[in-house]
Amino acid sequence: MLKEYFEINKEILVKALDNSEYKNTSKILLNFYNKCKSIDESIKATNFQTNFYPCAILLRCQIEHFIVVTYVWIQFRITEKDEIARIYREEYLIHEVLKRLNYSKSNNISMSSRIAITFQKYLTFSPKKKY
Repeated sequence: MLKEYFEINKEILVKALDNSEYKNTSKILLNFYNKCKSIDESIKATNFQTNFYPCAILLRCQIEHFIVVTYVWIQFRITEKDEIARIYREEYLIHEVLKRLNYSKSNNISMSSRIAITFQKYLTFSPKKKY
């Protein structure tokens, strides 16, 4: 039911989220929906009887995304600030990219040029941390 509502009103919701003063939280919520939709389609396309392990991995991935977005949403509702979403987008995502790059390097896997370019752009334009 929620999925159908979102699909019907997606353009209106996307516009509202784009105009929100809470850009980071809005972006995480929109990305969550898109990620879950993609994971759902992958699970449906996978034969559960013959491919149990891939289905379990996809389900675990979906649960992880749900936990993250739930935490961000709860913190946003409590504080009514965009801070947790900003921290997640700036620090956690960088951590994930670094983890992938480290895994690729340690296993002699060539790094995707798209990931490298994206990460380099982020490092170039990101605000300097003040510790």
